[in-house]
Amino acid sequence: EINQEVKSYGGLNVLCLNAGIMAIDDNRTQDGFEVQMQTNQLSHFLLASSVYPSVKDAAEKNGEARIVSQSSSAREMVKGLEAKYFERCDEGTLGGNGASMFSQLVLGKGGPWVRYGQTKLANSTFTMALHHKLAESNSNIKSVGCDPGYCVTPLQNTKHFGVFKKLGFMIPKQSGSDGSLSAAMACFSPNANSGDLYAPEKKMTGNPIKVVAGGERQKTGMIGGTDKATCNPEQHKLVWEACEKALGIEFVV
Repeated sequence: EINQEVKSYGGLNVLCLNAGIMAIDDNRTQDGFEVQMQTNQLSHFLLASSVYPSVKDAAEKNGEARIVSQSSSAREMVKGLEAKYFERCDEGTLGGNGASMFSQLVLGKGGPWVRYGQTKLANSTFTMALHHKLAESNSNIKSVGCDPGYCVTPLQNTKHFGVFKKLGFMIPKQSGSDGSLSAAMACFSPNANSGDLYAPEKKMTGNPIKVVAGGERQKTGMIGGTDKATCNPEQHKLVWEACEKALGIEFVV
């Protein structure tokens, strides 16, 4: 239906994959998948594959088109993707809901924040996997990622913040409008290239900078850069194959 609708416009110039939920109970969708993974990544993969012909049409007509994926700094909450988070399973079997945010982030226990981190790492690794596939096919479609930082929006209305909600005044934050700048750069900046990932220069706040450029990690911040997993070819292979298997489709670039 979307492909038919955009034909008169010469295709789809920019697809921004922005739907997301955060730190939700260990529930399943009607399709049997963990609710955050289906919302934040599987649905994006399905949409991107479905409208890819229209994105390709726009690129051929205008010289370029873009597929933009919204990730989050939560991608750094987990060390790497695990296939089990993409598979159908029973409710409560992916960490449950009882572990505190502290025990998940510091002690390595499973829970809603780990599940969320898996989805956000899936977003950034999908961006890079698609970038490399597009490069191999000599496509002029750009795959670009973005990270809004810590924005004050209704997304934070989750019961699983725990003690961090009380300490929120200590965490740098910015408005939703400022947080959208990374997405705006990814979608529309003439300087955005395929394989770039924009994030706030101060991690949670600030003007967007490229923390990944052309698929390569940049030495940003005090720890020598982020996104080790995001730029790992094995993780690219995992996210692509896991999404195809879960959805029962083949996304051919």
